This record gives sequence, C-alpha cells and structure tokens, in this order.
Amino acid sequence: MKTKFGCLTLFFLCIFVFPTKCQTVMFLGNAQHTGISNSKFPTKGTFKQLWKFKTRAQIFGSAVAYKGLIYFGCDDSCLYALNAKGGLQWKFKTNAKICSTPAIKDGVLYINNYGGFLFALNAAHGNVIWKLKVQKDLPKMGYGLNYCTPKDSLIDDLWDFYASSPTIDQAKEVLYFGCGYSMYAVNIRRGSVLWRFHTAGVIHSTPAVYSNRVFFGCWDGKLYALNAKTGKKEWDYQTLPDNENHNLEGIQASPVVFDSTVVVGARDSYVYAFNTASGRLVWKQKFASTWMPSSFAYDGRYLYTGSSDIAKLLVLSKQDGTTIRSASTGTYTFSSPTLAKGVAFIGSTNGALYAINVADGTVIDQFYTDGRLKNPCHVVSNNGSLNNDAFADLTGTQYATAVKYVQRLFTAGSILSTPAVYANRVYFGSTDTNFYCVALVRP
Repeated sequence: MKTKFGCLTLFFLCIFVFPTKCQTVMFLGNAQHTGISNSKFPTKGTFKQLWKFKTRAQIFGSAVAYKGLIYFGCDDSCLYALNAKGGLQWKFKTNAKICSTPAIKDGVLYINNYGGFLFALNAAHGNVIWKLKVQKDLPKMGYGLNYCTPKDSLIDDLWDFYASSPTIDQAKEVLYFGCGYSMYAVNIRRGSVLWRFHTAGVIHSTPAVYSNRVFFGCWDGKLYALNAKTGKKEWDYQTLPDNENHNLEGIQASPVVFDSTVVVGARDSYVYAFNTASGRLVWKQKFASTWMPSSFAYDGRYLYTGSSDIAKLLVLSKQDGTTIRSASTGTYTFSSPTLAKGVAFIGSTNGALYAINVADGTVIDQFYTDGRLKNPCHVVSNNGSLNNDAFADLTGTQYATAVKYVQRLFTAGSILSTPAVYANRVYFGSTDTNFYCVALVRP
C-alpha cells in the first residue's frame, strides 16, 4: 500500500471442511495453503446472514471448522469455539491478543498469541494439554515507517495486522510457526522446540510445508526455504528494499506451494514464483503502486489473490503471473480468497464480503457487516470505494494522524480475516467485533 497514512484428492478435500477421514485443518486449509473448499454455491445468488456472534474486540485472524465447531481467535485475547448455530461452546483466555488462525489435528487445537505462547487445547472442551513460551511477538517497526514523521522515531507498522499461524505437517508430529524474529519447529505431542531459525525481521507470514521444506516470508524482505527436519537454510531470496520510508518492502503474505513451485506476494509490488528445491526465480510480475499483502489460493489452474491500492481480486496465470481477469473489491484487500467450486469469497476493508464468479470475474453479491451498514464515519462511498472527504481533516504525516486514519477506516467493519467455508456456509470476523455466518442462496 502506498499511502502516507497510512494423494491429490485428499489434498483438495481437507480444506475448510469438517473432517471425516481428514483430521487436520489450518490456515488456508492445508500445509500448502491452497485455500480450496469442497462446498458448492450458486453462481447467481444473494447473501443471507444466518447468525452473528459478538466479541469484545476486533477480529483479524481467520477461522477453522472441525467436527461441528467453528474456532477463531480475537484481539480480546480469547480463542472461541462456536457451534453450528452460533452458540458459544467454550472460550479460552490467553491473556494476549490473537491475530493468528488455529490449527487442529486429531482433536487437539494449536494456537499462538502475541504474548509469545503456543497453546495445545482439547478441541472439544478447551482444556489445556500443554503450553510453550517462546519470545514475545512484535509488530513490524521502522524509523519514519510508511512516510510518517518524526523520521527519527521507531514506530509500529499500522498495516501489520496478522501473526504467523501454526502449520502442521500431516505426515509428521511437527508444527511450524513464526514468532518475533524466529521460525520454530515444535513437537506437537510434547510441546518441545525441535529447532529455531533466527531472521533479521519479524515473521508474520504463515509457513507452508512441501517436500521436506518450510517456506515463509519475513519483514526483512526475504522468502526463506528451510530444511523441515533440521531447520537449516537451503535458500533465500531478497525482495526489493525501501530504505527511506520502509513502505514498499517486506513480505506480509504467506506462500502457496504447488507442482514444485512456491509463489508469494510482497510489499514491493511484485509477485514471485520460485523452484522449491533450488530457489531459482521462475517468474516475477509487478503490480504498480500496490502492496501484494494477500496470500494466494490455487485451484490447479489459476492463482487468486487480493491487493491493497488497486483494490481487486486478481486471477493470475500460474505460468508467468500475468493477470487473466480481475474483480473490484472497492478498497484495500488484505483478506485472502477462499475458493469453492467456481466461487471466490474475499473480504475488504470497506466492510463487504464479496462472492465472485471466478469464470468471468463478475461479483455475484456482497454482504455488509454491521459496521459497513452503519458506516458511522462515512468512510465508504456507495460504490464501495473510500470516501476521501471522510479523512479530509487528517492532514500531515504525523504518526498520530496515521493512527487515527486506520482507526477511522475500521469503523466500516473491515473484513481482514480470510473466509472459512464449510457445508455451504461462510464464516469470518470483522473489526466491528462481530463474527459472522452467512450463506449464498439462490434468488
């Protein structure tokens, strides 16, 4: 964002569905982050709200579904488990905000918080099985970050919304996640650290696992490939720096892996594709004047991602990253898409959940959060774009002004979480503090 303020069958069926034979769920569905759901929706229809659940803070992390329950974390420090009707089954207080997505394997839920704890909980009841303390998590920081003044002040990146989520290697008893300046491998039965890899930047990218390698981005601007067993670096790639404003730099997104290729978007406006074994750059594609902060979904043919300033869902060729088609999402889109048999679901900071026909890029329907419906600060125009007049009083480059900009934007009930899809239902959280369940039904 450039602003002054601011087994193949098993592979695809284990995504955002309540498992039967599949016993593992996680961010974007699996360890490769392909973001595919087995649910089916009409390509002509309207959204219907089934229920909503009120929390006590904003929601940035995404949800997972497992054996009849929906799980998500919240900035109020709680991990929530809801039943299919939106009732509270249980909640677990972690004493620090949760910006990550749970992972579940064989009835055990794993979640990390900003306080530097990784918890293993009984998924049915919320009882603690073990907890592990690592270093405290941190936001991306820099001097004069994102054009802000004073230039000699070390400030937080207000657009760094997420934390790295746990990724489970289904073939092993190992979990990987980033926290602070380190990537960790943890034995999921004992809760013990197997190895730790230190980086020069904070890690908020969720690792992908493929062919005995762990792939993740970092705020130091690098994509890393580590040996999954030893934690030794096999290769890395440095994306473009922004030494003056620290704006167009770093990797916020999580990589997707398929066919010996790893793809990731970066804040330098590029999308990159590499050979997973050698680290050879296969292709890169530039998208002018926009961050690429959204993680990709992959349907076996195309890549799908959101974007910040160009405000679109993009459908890209897996061969070279060229744009096949696109659909407008109104404004900044950090949410990652989830795909369900020809329909893409993605949230926007304008408080709308979009259902998009991926065959032609048409918007099937939009669902508005309570924050968007109320639009108390009038930050969103009727067409879904930002109303610049609503921010006209926020002039200058002071960091305090940038804080007010983001806070005002979030009054629109922004959707920054990635939609979780199960049994023809879509689940997501919002900055209006609500967690929603909606359906896309035939007119």
